Formats: sequence, C-alpha cells, structure tokens
Amino acid sequence: MDKAYGFLLERTAKKLKQELQKQFNQLDVNITVDQWMILYELHEMGELSLIQLGELTCKDSPTITRMIRLLESRNIIVRKPSPSDKRKQVIILSKTGEKMVSTLMPTVHAFRNKGWQGLSKKDTIQLERIISKIDFNFNSTK
Repeated sequence: MDKAYGFLLERTAKKLKQELQKQFNQLDVNITVDQWMILYELHEMGELSLIQLGELTCKDSPTITRMIRLLESRNIIVRKPSPSDKRKQVIILSKTGEKMVSTLMPTVHAFRNKGWQGLSKKDTIQLERIISKIDFNFNSTK
C-alpha cells in the first residue's frame, strides 16, 4: 500500500468541516461544526450523557465538557437528572437548540447532497462499509 489513504481521509474530513463552517457562517449562526455534531447527536438520540456524547463525537472529556458548558450557557442544551439514576445527568436540546437544529438541517442536507453528488447508491454503500471497517479496526485496538 503506497497510497497515503490516511492523509486523504484527513484532508477530506478537514475540507468537509471547513466548507460546512462557511455555510454556518453565511447563515450568521454562532455555532461551530464541532458544536453542530453535539446538537445533531442529541437530535438523533434524544438524551445522552457526557460520556456518550464524547464517544459519539470522538471528543475527549475536557473538550466535551467545555463544549457542553458553552452550549448550556447559550441555552442551546439543558442538563437534567438521568431518569435511571438521579445522581447522574443527561444532556438534551433546549427549545432554542431544537429550533437551531431545524434551521440548520436543510443546509446540512444540501451540503451533504453536494458532497455526495455523482456517487451511486452502490458507491455510498461501499464508502460506508469501508469507512466503518477502518473505524472498527481502530476501535478494536483499544
């Protein structure tokens, strides 16, 4: 294997992040792509713990804690006691957060459609399979 696939993946991921951030900036929403990842996961999953959010977004504990505090201070997310264990907390979207997700979702979908343009259904299935396998390979070494 003489191709630098890791570099290619990293470069593509950075371009995706930069371009999506430009889209957010044009909408004049005060949110980063990393913060969007948190909102998106909360939108998809409902309530999540800090640990779950960190795992889903591949952020370490100090980073996810700092991001959650910032989003909480802006009333985009809310912490509440866990239904299963009152000593623990879960994070949910606030009304403001739900509105932000609704506002940003069409932009995110259009962005994805542009990036995936020209890929067949078979291509996207293969891409997902390959990326999932690479992810699994690195997760299995923990």
